[in-house]
Amino acid sequence: ASSCSLSTYILDKRYILHIPEDYPTIQSSIDVARENSTIYVSFGTYNEAITINKAISLIGENATITASGLENGVTFEGSNTNKATITGFTIIGAYNYGISCTNGSPTIVNNRISDMDYCGKGAWGKTRMKVRSQESGVRSQK
Repeated sequence: ASSCSLSTYILDKRYILHIPEDYPTIQSSIDVARENSTIYVSFGTYNEAITINKAISLIGENATITASGLENGVTFEGSNTNKATITGFTIIGAYNYGISCTNGSPTIVNNRISDMDYCGKGAWGKTRMKVRSQESGVRSQK
C-alpha cells in the first residue's frame, strides 16, 4: 500500500498546498506551486511581499500580508496570471501599492488593502483586473 501527503495529492490536476503547514512563507509555496494549484493561507500575519507569475488560486483564511518598507504587497506578473485568483487577505504597509498587476488579468476578490506607507494606493494595473468586493481604491490603466 502506498501513502501520500494531503499537500501533494492531485485533485482534478490541481495541487493543494497549505501555509504555514507545508511551507513557511506564502512566496515559498508560490515558487514551488504548479499551474492551477490552490494555496490555502491560514489565519496569521505574513511579513513579506509576494509575486505571482502563474495561474494559481491564493486563498487567505483571514490572513494578513504585511509588506512594510517593500514596494508592493502583491505583484501579478505576466500573462500567465490571467487565471490567477487572490481572495481573503488583508494587505498592509507596502510603500507603493497593495496589489500591482503588469501584463495579466487576475481575479481579485474580497481583499482589504490599507495603511500603505507612502503612496496610499490600493491596486494598480496596466491591464484589466477582475476586481470584486475590495475595501480600497482600484485603478486600472490600459
